[in-house]
Amino acid sequence: MISEKRGRFIDLNTILIVFNLIILILSTYAYFFSSENEYVNQQTFFLGIVVCMQTHFALFLERRSRDPFVIILTYIIIFYYSMRILTLTLYPFSVTFLRFPSSITPQSLNYTVLFIIIANFFLYAGFSAKKFKANKVIDVGNWKASSTNRVIFILTLVIFISYSKATLFSSGILSRPFLVLSIFISQSIIIMMVIVYIYIYKQSLSQRSYIILVGLVMAEMMLHMMIGSRGAILGLIQSIIIVNLIIYGCMKFRTWQVGFGLAVLPFILALMSLLFLMSTYIRSQQDKDHQGINISRAIQLSADAISSINYSFNGMLLLAPLFDRLGYLDYNVDIITNQKTYSSVVNLPAYGKSLIDNIFTPGFDVFDQPRISFTLQFLYNPYFSDTGVPLKSRVMENYQSDQLGLYSELYVLFGGYFSLPLFFIVA
Repeated sequence: MISEKRGRFIDLNTILIVFNLIILILSTYAYFFSSENEYVNQQTFFLGIVVCMQTHFALFLERRSRDPFVIILTYIIIFYYSMRILTLTLYPFSVTFLRFPSSITPQSLNYTVLFIIIANFFLYAGFSAKKFKANKVIDVGNWKASSTNRVIFILTLVIFISYSKATLFSSGILSRPFLVLSIFISQSIIIMMVIVYIYIYKQSLSQRSYIILVGLVMAEMMLHMMIGSRGAILGLIQSIIIVNLIIYGCMKFRTWQVGFGLAVLPFILALMSLLFLMSTYIRSQQDKDHQGINISRAIQLSADAISSINYSFNGMLLLAPLFDRLGYLDYNVDIITNQKTYSSVVNLPAYGKSLIDNIFTPGFDVFDQPRISFTLQFLYNPYFSDTGVPLKSRVMENYQSDQLGLYSELYVLFGGYFSLPLFFIVA
């Protein structure tokens, strides 16, 4: 994938710069011509321009001193933050903002974006202070694949257990030892390890082994979508990007690959949108009947989804939920704006109790403390209005796992702007 010859390859850095410039141009247009709505105003557009300029400068410096962490951060900022400001301009829709709707205003969103800009300076400064000095290309030398059968067995076993939970555990609740094991040996971790294995040993893998491994990875992605995951394809793509950055230090594509990718991009986006609708339908049906993961049920729901989808284009029905799903900015805005509310469940003692109940005490609970991602709904979901405090024993009654985001999590945990030095330390 990497060659010393120039002119025949295009760096991922260059591709990110192009996308960032497109968003910068659109943000500039929005600043002068777009109308304000309940979530964004002219100041939001200006801050969006500032984010794009900051990202562009970071990518410019990364070309001089390679750092995969900068690539990962700028990728996230471009597609999940900068683009989200634009999509909120087109479709002012956010499920997350409906938790505490009266608190979300353009001013609260602008405050969060400003904090993110400042926090990014600390992150980039941390990356610069601790330069990526490791060997940027893993030299496999004469390494030979000698554990392929074991890798295939482990991946097959993980897929079987992960997608047979409803059958293996009829109650729908996993036994504690298996739950603890699944934290460390989840399918996402195993898939990432298998992708690394494929890339490192691809020269010595037999064609049969290569096809089996790639086939299992693709099968896992399909099964993930069939049980209602709306980010399975995107998750696999991001895993491949991360693996390439780990192995090579940067990621390059042949010019024909980039050209072919641009040519088929509209079809890929259309397919991903269709699969998003299917997964959304499957998830909604599973939430209604409260059934666990079951492959036969997933196949039935997939068939129902294909026949039920309205294939006529409607931006508010199709694009708005899709953009909402990609809106990592929304989680940060909600949690930072409602810091006082969320601090009752997002705090260091709660993290300590969660570690004890979810990792260190297999077989029993001490505090009945859920994982933090499960606790947020106890504050905004009326279903738990009678609870008062988050209880692990009630999580499965109305399962919902929420994202926090690095910016909002540190903001709430360590007192707003006092958390900024931690971004430098984390980097």
